Amino acid sequence: MPALLWIADAPAVIDLKRPARQAGEAAITVTLDEAARAKQNISTAAVLSGPVAVRFVRALGASTKSMKVEADLSRATINDFLP
Repeated sequence: MPALLWIADAPAVIDLKRPARQAGEAAITVTLDEAARAKQNISTAAVLSGPVAVRFVRALGASTKSMKVEADLSRATINDFLP
């Protein structure tokens, strides 16, 4: 069951999955709009506008500290992508 939390003044969801007899994973999903990015001093206004959904996924019990990061730019606009 997902749980709600707040990251950078934006609602986020944490989801824990652990199938029987398998390694599980933890995922945190948050959507950051321009206001949320500005509050965190993430200056993207010249390049990126609109909401960006970001998902962080890490295997539970893994010996490595790496995680997968996914960014959904489908509702965002990339400014001056090509010269």
